[in-house]
Amino acid sequence: MDLEIRYENGSMTVHLEEFLSERRIAKVRKLLKVIRSSFTPECEQQMKEFIQEQTEQFEQVQKEHSIYIEGYTQKVKYAEQQIMQTKHRISQIQTGVKNARFLRDSHRKNTKVWKNRNADVKKYRERLKEPRATLKEQNEELRNLKNLLWQRQKAFDCNVRNKEFYKKVMQEIT
Repeated sequence: MDLEIRYENGSMTVHLEEFLSERRIAKVRKLLKVIRSSFTPECEQQMKEFIQEQTEQFEQVQKEHSIYIEGYTQKVKYAEQQIMQTKHRISQIQTGVKNARFLRDSHRKNTKVWKNRNADVKKYRERLKEPRATLKEQNEELRNLKNLLWQRQKAFDCNVRNKEFYKKVMQEIT
């Protein structure tokens, strides 16, 4: 919402959303002083209506943020569980690799038994590729989910601070 304030030597336009997003009560007081001494004192009423509108929407916006925060929190927990399962699978396969290497190394190199054991080592190592790729994807997904959760939490907190600030502004207006 824009306020068009006209006074003796000219006019100015205030983008109210941007102006109030700074949350500086001293600047609001200065703006109110300018509005009250201008040719357009009705801007104060417009400002009051805008703030009331924002305050009325507070509960609905907070509820929406809360729902998203809860959902993202559950998704993060699920993703962490999936990562733990994948890590467990990888550790089991790595144990198999160690055992196969131990068995392989207990024989002389390039003998028939050693070659059979070496094939087992290669099989285990091949089995490691898929879970490691999956783990990489899961970690990326977890980072994205945590980022989304952080953004929602930040918006939630910002909305709370805005409500407190709007209360102060309303006290200055009335």
